[in-house]
Amino acid sequence: AGKPVQVTPVPITVAPAATITAPVAAQVTPIPPVPAKVVVAPTPVPRPAGIPLVEANKPSTKVAFSTLNPKPQKPKPSKKIPEQPEKEPAKKPEPIKLPPAPTPVKKPSKATGYKMKAFFGKEIKEDFKLSNKNNEIMVNSILPVSGSINLIGRDFSDGMNLVFNKTNQEGGINKKVIRLNMRDDGHENDISDSQVRAVLKKHPLFIGNFNSGALTSFLPVVKDKKMAVLFPMAGDVDLRREDAKYMVHLRPSIEDEIDALLTYAIRNKHSRKIAVFYEENQWGDNAVKSADKVIKRFGIRFVGKSSYPQNSVNVTQSIKEMDRIKPNAILCIGHYRPVYNLVRILVNKGHQNTLFLAVGNASHVIQRLKKARGIDIVTSSVVPNPDASEIPLVQQYRQEMKKFFDNRTLSQFSLEGYIAATIFVDALKKAGSPPTLGGLLKALESYKQAKINGFPVSFNEKTRTLSSTVWVNPGADKKWEVV
Repeated sequence: AGKPVQVTPVPITVAPAATITAPVAAQVTPIPPVPAKVVVAPTPVPRPAGIPLVEANKPSTKVAFSTLNPKPQKPKPSKKIPEQPEKEPAKKPEPIKLPPAPTPVKKPSKATGYKMKAFFGKEIKEDFKLSNKNNEIMVNSILPVSGSINLIGRDFSDGMNLVFNKTNQEGGINKKVIRLNMRDDGHENDISDSQVRAVLKKHPLFIGNFNSGALTSFLPVVKDKKMAVLFPMAGDVDLRREDAKYMVHLRPSIEDEIDALLTYAIRNKHSRKIAVFYEENQWGDNAVKSADKVIKRFGIRFVGKSSYPQNSVNVTQSIKEMDRIKPNAILCIGHYRPVYNLVRILVNKGHQNTLFLAVGNASHVIQRLKKARGIDIVTSSVVPNPDASEIPLVQQYRQEMKKFFDNRTLSQFSLEGYIAATIFVDALKKAGSPPTLGGLLKALESYKQAKINGFPVSFNEKTRTLSSTVWVNPGADKKWEVV
């Protein structure tokens, strides 16, 4: 190595820290290293007065000086640096101290829930009173009421508000009114996570939460009995745990929906060459695993799989893939706008005879595709037909929607919110006075082969789910089937 080079400190300004000094390194053009030699650029680069420059392509026995300071200085003998172990880096000058950068917000994952246990404090006992000193029963709900799937969150919220407003007008639950604290997450994992954190310490009860990723990250907190979640819209099988005593589901799982759709396609339409189109996130990935499990029961496999990014409507790559493999049926596990784009473009490319199947989240596209393209898309639903069902609870829903939300279209999501809120109110009436969390959970667990205004519910202890029925909608204006 060459002999040490003397340098002169030059002030450098680093915002927002105070002015500090740092050495100016000699500007050289790096070339591949040569063993036991120091190689620098062939042409000396001018430097300010007093800064030495090692001559190019020569051993460092002589020191050349810039013409601005012709008086040479005798070089000091170099000190032998002892060998350092590989893991122990050479001693460096004291680093420049800068203000600490802000900690980035990480997206929730399966592991984050375990790190959040301490944050949420102590276990919530079953005798926890659901009403406060103002005689209000507080309940939180985190839904996507903005963003790419805002119709789902808005509709579910409408259904809940119909029931809660009517209940409060009739005197509430033992003179206690229900207060729904709605929060919007825009279908973003980070926002959903922060919204849960923001309200959990104030009140631990949630209803109807949608985001699968956030729910999965909070599952350990639920298992530790530090929060309670009722009737989430997520259909993930992994969330249906017997040991998650503070979580109760209304809707069947996504696996149940996929089973109904594939049964319809294979038995009724004799489809065997089936592909999958799905959303790239935890919900979509888990749904595809369930789909693989279901299709094996029929002795076949999917001929292809393609995905689109979460919160995106760009399906270009999936169009190319489906056009290449030409399946006779496509199972769509996604939301309404991406599914609409996929179906519309594939039909334009000549796939009119392809059978399109979609889980219930895509139900908003049915009428639109029928009117615009004359295309029928087969969808699943976890609730009966909101437009035509003769179940008394659904008839009551239609009457109240017409009275209070006349400008809204009937949908399976507002009906699901209506049914969820109706069951919640019914269970609250059985939860004691004042109602407690333990009393509410016991009331929900007590539903065995029961009907709430005609809607069938039966609590399954292993999956902690109240409903197991899936309806299949064969297309616009067609009769729904239970498969």
